[in-house]
Amino acid sequence: MTRRTVQGGLGVLVLEYAPAKRGQPGPLYVPTDQLDQVTRYVGGESPSLHRLGGADWAKTKGRAKKAVRQIAAELIRLYSARMASRVWRSDPTRRGSASSRTLSLRRDARPAACIDEVKADMERPFPMDRLVCGDVGYGKTEIAVRAAFKAVQEGKQVAVLVPTTLLVQQHLSTFAERYATSLWW
Repeated sequence: MTRRTVQGGLGVLVLEYAPAKRGQPGPLYVPTDQLDQVTRYVGGESPSLHRLGGADWAKTKGRAKKAVRQIAAELIRLYSARMASRVWRSDPTRRGSASSRTLSLRRDARPAACIDEVKADMERPFPMDRLVCGDVGYGKTEIAVRAAFKAVQEGKQVAVLVPTTLLVQQHLSTFAERYATSLWW
């Protein structure tokens, strides 16, 4: 990799490739105003290298596109099946049954809109699929506490997954503190 200045003072980055099977395809010239298109490889330990102009790269891209299409088709089938698998409230043994609309999840909470959306998801007659994201202090735990309470009130089981033991302790403390009093709701 070298840098050169060509006519008009335009700088280029010259990327040298291994020779192709049928002769040298020549270097690749990248104008300096397009250097953001060139990045350091940060993938696995030993990347597969392809020759410039070779068929291997086209085959690799084709396999990747095919895999992405297969994953997308599987997700579409999965979500279609989930939406079609309506379960009725009269059968409490079925997973994904709709919650009743009697219990409110909201009372002076900062993430009020998200709480309303989660509650609406829980009241639909098909399995809920939602990820709640937010900065520290946004109220994600508050949403989880309220949704878990609503699910337990409906006779469902609840599992709370967190990535670290420190967060497990914090959630245990928060849930225990909130559920210790009956006046919080």
